[in-house]
Amino acid sequence: MFEIPALNSDILAISLDGFATPSIKFNLPEHVHGRHSFGWGLGWYPGGRQSAMVAKDPAARGKQVLADAFTDWSSFRSTVFFCKVLGADKNYTHTESQPFSRSFAGRDWLFMHNGDLDKPELDKLHGKARRVLEPLGKTDSELAFCHLLSRVREGDARRLSDVAPEALLAWLQSLDALGSADMCLSDGLSVACFHGTQSPKQLYYSRIQPPDNQGAQQSPAVQVSISDPRDTYRTALMFSTAEFSTGVWQPMQPGQLIIARRGSIVWNSVPVSSSQLANVRTASPQPMTNDAAGFLAPTQVMQPQERARDERSGGHCHTRRSAAVLSNVRGDPC
Repeated sequence: MFEIPALNSDILAISLDGFATPSIKFNLPEHVHGRHSFGWGLGWYPGGRQSAMVAKDPAARGKQVLADAFTDWSSFRSTVFFCKVLGADKNYTHTESQPFSRSFAGRDWLFMHNGDLDKPELDKLHGKARRVLEPLGKTDSELAFCHLLSRVREGDARRLSDVAPEALLAWLQSLDALGSADMCLSDGLSVACFHGTQSPKQLYYSRIQPPDNQGAQQSPAVQVSISDPRDTYRTALMFSTAEFSTGVWQPMQPGQLIIARRGSIVWNSVPVSSSQLANVRTASPQPMTNDAAGFLAPTQVMQPQERARDERSGGHCHTRRSAAVLSNVRGDPC
């Protein structure tokens, strides 16, 4: 029988209601014992493009890593950020380190997994799909990523919003049966986070809104602040296995799946209680778009940089709309 080991690693996923440049600091302790005690990784979608960028250091340990070096770079501006802290083993290379990025259906997908799965059983589950979607490394996490993309492909979906939330939940539940399965998946537009039923760590989420977004959000693993003057009115929906000392964080229930888009929850497998709505609000159904730059969440004001780009494109970024809507949106509207 597969035995689930303890975890040192943490994951953080951020969905913002508009392009932002957060300040991110990773805290890497010097003395960590056991598996997954090295490294950090960061993934994002520059300027809402379909291609993702990933920065990793699988050997980092015993220091504070300052990702602020990216903030002066114009490409470090996105609505989605994935962070993994202490996710690498001693012999891991860049290939085995998270977050993973994979091109599929004309866009890059990002994936993080905090946990361990029975790899022989996962190989059986993935089956013949390995010939089409095969991992580059040796980890069970990347194999789980390939398996999820194979299911998306089988359903003729091209983005996360094309997949019925109930179907995505069923796929994640099949992985959850093989071990610990805290997982985050994004196509650059939507973010799906699942908290496994056998996870050694709790997964939390919180919606940070102005004016509370200006202060630093601090956890033992990472510090995040949205302090760029351009981002004063940004709202962030954050998922983390490390509980932050500031803000109000709701624990996810075992087996719960939340799908977010532009800083709001668009689908929740567990109905949100009225007492939770004061802290984490669920969005009413919003039309899905073919262009990330064209979607303005209810709390979003188009920033000058985005407005200028929209005008250069003749306004097409803002006017294109799609009729696709995530089905079965649960929870009370904002």
